[in-house]
Amino acid sequence: MNHDARELAAVLTREFLINGNYGSGEAAIASRAFRSLAPISISSTPQSYPLQERGFAGLAVQSVGYAEKEDGDSVHIYVSRGDKRSLNRISRPIDGIEVNVASLGNLVVRPEAISSASMGGKVYQRNGRIACGSSCAPANANYAGTFGALVLHESRLLALSNNHVFAGCNQVPVGQPILAPSAVDSTPRLPSPREICRHERIVELRTGTPDLVPKVRSDAAIAEVLDRSGVTSWQGPSYGGYDTPHNTIDPMAGMRVKKVGRTTEITSGTVESVSLLSRVPYRTQGFTATVWFEDVWTVVGDRGEAFALPGDSGSLVVTEDERYSVGLLFAASPKGDRGIIAPINTILRQLSLSLVSNHGL
Repeated sequence: MNHDARELAAVLTREFLINGNYGSGEAAIASRAFRSLAPISISSTPQSYPLQERGFAGLAVQSVGYAEKEDGDSVHIYVSRGDKRSLNRISRPIDGIEVNVASLGNLVVRPEAISSASMGGKVYQRNGRIACGSSCAPANANYAGTFGALVLHESRLLALSNNHVFAGCNQVPVGQPILAPSAVDSTPRLPSPREICRHERIVELRTGTPDLVPKVRSDAAIAEVLDRSGVTSWQGPSYGGYDTPHNTIDPMAGMRVKKVGRTTEITSGTVESVSLLSRVPYRTQGFTATVWFEDVWTVVGDRGEAFALPGDSGSLVVTEDERYSVGLLFAASPKGDRGIIAPINTILRQLSLSLVSNHGL
């Protein structure tokens, strides 16, 4: 019997939850978390797709997703460890649907890791204003992230980035100044840190097993811009950058995208799949927990190169032709070859925002 990729991804997700494959050494999670996803046409028993026979039994799963494309649908299983040859061996079709297993490495969101990283932060300016894509962090923070975009709430101008960048994972008080560049990126060759906005509101990062706690759909926060003359909607360097696209589009498998970030500057990639369930560990000074995400997307960098690295969190992802904003980057594999994004439309709805273009150009 043939099933579409989303149905197959839902069944595999449930089996991995039941068998304790999500994470390393974690207890099995009740299947009711995904009961609503499993179609009637597929048996609800674990014997539907025996993991042992498929070679999946020992996988340490971090995410399961799917892709729907004109040239064929596929299921994507992302794991925390495994050599490429072994994973390729178990990447084979199920019910006529291509199944790919790939290693993300030990995916962990740990903002403080940037303070000891060798790569330096970037600060972009246009007409004397701080541009999107620049290094930023709350005052007194010992990490750095990326100032993603300017947004409007009613008539108020705000800056957009991740919760773990602006708010230190729910920890930074409202009103705390956000500096660009981050204090950890302050060097003789960069402009001195200056306030660009003040922390205001978050999409809460929740923790708890997905059969007990609602899954999270984004890692986002906003901060009020008090001096509109200090920032611009321009993304990246004056020459080679681009203005923030006001129009938005939902991610789609196969879509060509790019972003500007604090660490890797301008990089390009391809949207690979959307995840039904992603397990993302966070390790910060005030928040150490696993957050379970749904409906977030994986982007693979061009030619196996890095799409994002530590410090790029908060980058706005846009279409390759710069016409549409697509998502907000919040995590990346240790090698940087894959980035995880939340759809920008999800974030704009959650926080009642609209993107700003043509500001301070």
